[in-house]
Amino acid sequence: MEPTPDRPARAAFRGGLSRRTALAALGGAGAAAFLAACGSSSGSDAASATSTTAKPSTTTTATGAGGDATTTTLAGACATLTKEQEQGPYYYPAAAVRSDITDGKPGVPMKLQLTVMDVQTCKPVTNATVDVWTADALGEYSDTSSGLFLRGLQSTDANGVATFTTIYPGWYPGRTNHVHVKVHIGGTASKTYSGGHVSHTGNLFFPENVSTTVAQISPYTDNTADRTTLTKDFVYNGQNGSGSIMTLRPVDPATPASGYTATMVLGIEPDATPAGIGIAGTVN
Repeated sequence: MEPTPDRPARAAFRGGLSRRTALAALGGAGAAAFLAACGSSSGSDAASATSTTAKPSTTTTATGAGGDATTTTLAGACATLTKEQEQGPYYYPAAAVRSDITDGKPGVPMKLQLTVMDVQTCKPVTNATVDVWTADALGEYSDTSSGLFLRGLQSTDANGVATFTTIYPGWYPGRTNHVHVKVHIGGTASKTYSGGHVSHTGNLFFPENVSTTVAQISPYTDNTADRTTLTKDFVYNGQNGSGSIMTLRPVDPATPASGYTATMVLGIEPDATPAGIGIAGTVN
């Protein structure tokens, strides 16, 4: 199937091509159409967000992706229903169930801790399966020919937390640094995941000042793409991204290359099966 404006990257993925390779193969006009289909948008200069402690406290509010708030409690914290965002073109449904998804990829170490909350019962969701995938430091996603790096699933524990060991993701044309995420409910997580349904699909973002710092560290300095800043990212701009910025805690504030812990509370309705947003605004 030839790439089209509605599915240029998905066609590239099925053919075993990276996004960067697909752009090169499409050429100038095709690449422009590719980026237009991905929703490239203008926006103000990127805002800077402050890195704070990642653990929800008994006195603060952990905000979801915007909209009307449905409050819940987790150790005294509250969460809103996290808004849906697009899946993007590089989802792979047969990724392995595992906590370490680094796969030897170089980059700034990152521990990713995602808490899943039920906005109806005000309780953490145990045994949900959190599914994440990211680009590497150079902005490349894995495919079936490249070993499916930086992808994996983990079940939430008794506190509703799923933890991954990974790296800070890089960027690529049209997109800022981000993590893709799905929350599966009711299925079976063994070597891979099966059954159940998806209760949330979204993107997780980083404070702009942290991404700017990481961009100056090797191997991110070898990424040849112009970095799209946070507020110029079309998903952040158009799909309630301001509520999906993770909290970052540095391992060593004096040495950014030592890594970060990134946390986010995902407020979901476990029984819901929300329609996903496609790469060009269509429903997946």
